[in-house]
Amino acid sequence: MFKFIKKIFKPKPKVNSAYSKKILCMSVFAVVIYTAMDVYMQIKYNINIDSTVTQCWYGFWGVEIISLASIKIGKIIKDKVNTQTVDNTDCSGGL
Repeated sequence: MFKFIKKIFKPKPKVNSAYSKKILCMSVFAVVIYTAMDVYMQIKYNINIDSTVTQCWYGFWGVEIISLASIKIGKIIKDKVNTQTVDNTDCSGGL
């Protein structure tokens, strides 16, 4: 009986696109906060953050965003190719 109840209330698998949207929002948020703090520190305290740190920060988050985009584009292309392959099959049965 417990197996039957577990099957009924089994949680549905989460959609992967929600995870990528969270990562994308976090990436953009991190870049905006870093930029705002950098500008604030330059104006208020006349302190410049090392350019190497800035390059690494933008490089890391840029690669994250590009990776997410390439994964998404790859999935779209794969689905499109699979759909076209199914649509182009000849089901007439004759030669």
